[in-house]
Amino acid sequence: MSISLHDRMLSAAEQLNLPKQYKSDLDDDPRVLSAFEGCSFIWLLRTCGSTLIPLKVGADPCYVTNWLYGSHGQEVHAFLIDEKHLTVEKINFEEAEKLILSPPEQITALMSFEAVHSTVSSVLESGSERGVWGTFSSPTLDCADWQKWEAYFRNSGNSLMQTFMHKALSRRAASLN
Repeated sequence: MSISLHDRMLSAAEQLNLPKQYKSDLDDDPRVLSAFEGCSFIWLLRTCGSTLIPLKVGADPCYVTNWLYGSHGQEVHAFLIDEKHLTVEKINFEEAEKLILSPPEQITALMSFEAVHSTVSSVLESGSERGVWGTFSSPTLDCADWQKWEAYFRNSGNSLMQTFMHKALSRRAASLN
């Protein structure tokens, strides 16, 4: 009998005797795993709950960094969850921060504008469909309006995606010259 990824997470939680409050957070983790199938995740197991954030989709890094370095008084343990290999690996805060700060895709000056356009479109469409951004509902912006997306990410404080969009806009401007 195969042990599911969620069972492995529950085992880690049991070993650490966490969370002490809001244990029901653990019941929501399978929904997140399912919604972001094929992704790796940062999982924060805390005194007061569980936070499971998919990697390389443009999630706001503050969902992780706030718990790593905030003055909340909670015990926090960070894990890398690899859905493909069904692993739950304890990692340090620096590794967690590095992973959550990784953009969904790399945009470089060597990429053609067509490649940049395809990459940005894919990231924005997938993120919108999966509900990566927005507290209660995803923004209803046209995926082709990169300037509005950059402004949205700037206003929402998602520095990772603001930088991603800034690189895309810079690459688009360079292609026009």
